[in-house]
Amino acid sequence: MHICFRVDASKEIGTGHLMRCFTLAEALIERGARVTFLCRHLPEEFHGRFQTLKMDCVILNLEGNSQAKNPSNQYTQWLGVPPEVDAIDVASVLPDLVPPVDWVVVDHYALDAEWEIQIRPFCKQLMAIDDLHRPHACEILLDQNLQEGGKNLYNKIVPEGSLALLGPAYALLRPQFLEARQKLSPKNGSLDRILVFFGGTDSSNNTLKAVKAARTFNRDIALDIVPGVFYPYRDELNSFCADLESVTIHDGPDMTQLMQAADLALGSPGSTTWERMVLGLPAVVVISADNQDAVAKQAHNQGTLINLGDEKNVSEEDWVEILNNLSTNPTLLSEMSEKGMKLLDGQGTRRVAEILMLTKSASS
Repeated sequence: MHICFRVDASKEIGTGHLMRCFTLAEALIERGARVTFLCRHLPEEFHGRFQTLKMDCVILNLEGNSQAKNPSNQYTQWLGVPPEVDAIDVASVLPDLVPPVDWVVVDHYALDAEWEIQIRPFCKQLMAIDDLHRPHACEILLDQNLQEGGKNLYNKIVPEGSLALLGPAYALLRPQFLEARQKLSPKNGSLDRILVFFGGTDSSNNTLKAVKAARTFNRDIALDIVPGVFYPYRDELNSFCADLESVTIHDGPDMTQLMQAADLALGSPGSTTWERMVLGLPAVVVISADNQDAVAKQAHNQGTLINLGDEKNVSEEDWVEILNNLSTNPTLLSEMSEKGMKLLDGQGTRRVAEILMLTKSASS
């Protein structure tokens, strides 16, 4: 089986889409699939991964197309070209790939049903990974976010007969998280070590705000800080942390180890949400993008994290206040940990990979 992924990563897009596609791709390779990535935006930091992971990568042309003309939304602007041009570029690549492409998996907020219709003649089947509740022309739709309304959200906007994989049972988590989870019990409610990670970009510098708040809360608390690939305030962060004891800045760390060691995470409700939950790590988050709003509110309502709301409305004092509150409420921390572990079993990647492989077999 040959599976193509259409996905991008950049300062504006972030790295979450690419990372979850890597995770699914690795699982498919383990099951005998051949994998090719089609990327228009790809940071140099990721180029070496394809050879390491035994995947192919085709870089789509950006020359002369640095921006889409009159983009209809910010996602189209991030794409760099009109979606119909992207479809033409992808369609020009697919026929030359060997063996012929069985599945195209698209994980991109700028690409929807219209793009999929253009691509359909050049592959056997399509899968869309999305959480924007918009029309798709695909055989399989994967939305791993918590849902209000479940399948009713997609009944009228995906083709009849398509398979909808909805909810955290299908969260695309790396195997290291499943392995770590099998050795863990829920957290005990102590608050001695905090993990600070706000995703790949953090353009509003929530990282430094949270670090300062944690130091105000407890000058002796241990902090593990993970700046994202596109984090633009590294010099400022390094300067503030230079002489602080019990504070470590990590580059490219093993997140499973940091999450196991931490008692609480401060971050954003992106794809890391599921990694924290599966390891029972309680979290306090702020919303930094519109697409994070629904998952943050749903997870908050289910008691697996605390959502402080829009990052623009959250001050350093607000972070200090929530940390003080949690330090006197160990039961709340342990309950968040337990609820997160109950919600996720870490088997989502296996489920999705096996469905893709079995669907191919059934249609052969």
